[in-house]
Amino acid sequence: MQRRVLGVLGGTHMSPKTVSKWAQEADVIIAADCGFHNVSSAGFHPHVAIGDFDSLSLDEARTASVNIHDLGQDDTDCSKLLRYAESQDFDSIVLICSEGDLMDHQIDAIHAAAKSSLEVRFALSRGIAYILRGPTQTTVPSQHGLRVSLLPITEVQGATLQGVEWEFDNRAMSPLGFTSISNKSTSETLTVEVKVGIAYLFVETDSTQWA
Repeated sequence: MQRRVLGVLGGTHMSPKTVSKWAQEADVIIAADCGFHNVSSAGFHPHVAIGDFDSLSLDEARTASVNIHDLGQDDTDCSKLLRYAESQDFDSIVLICSEGDLMDHQIDAIHAAAKSSLEVRFALSRGIAYILRGPTQTTVPSQHGLRVSLLPITEVQGATLQGVEWEFDNRAMSPLGFTSISNKSTSETLTVEVKVGIAYLFVETDSTQWA
């Protein structure tokens, strides 16, 4: 089902103005626990509220069209949000408000996205991050001179990055080996390929990108 699905987490490093920009373009808004507050602070109500509600009251959650009180402690609210989106047969999702002062939560959100069957993007305060699962080859928009990073989440084989100052082709990448951070775009589009494994592509931008 091709719809603009926005998942809102509890991170605090995104302004209500930016949250509003994403929310007003979304067809479906799903808030994970206190992500509800991030949406409401921007002047919107989520269609779905999900989580253990340890940071959100049940009365607040009931103002959403759907509220799912999931007390399970084996996974995080981000994982619960993604699992719900998968159950609705959505194809893709943009996650916002993943940044904050809890690095463990940020890392877990990336791991949850890597495990999901959805096409997942992170809308960040300074750009967009894509979760790339091999085998895949894709072209993404960029802006000349801005930051680009390709980081392996798992062991990666056959990684190619073109349209940047330091291009590479068919490289092996590893969290403990070769990575490409703070590269620089030299064109309006980037070509990225991952043959095997999962990688995290960050592209600096100030625009919303759903597809």
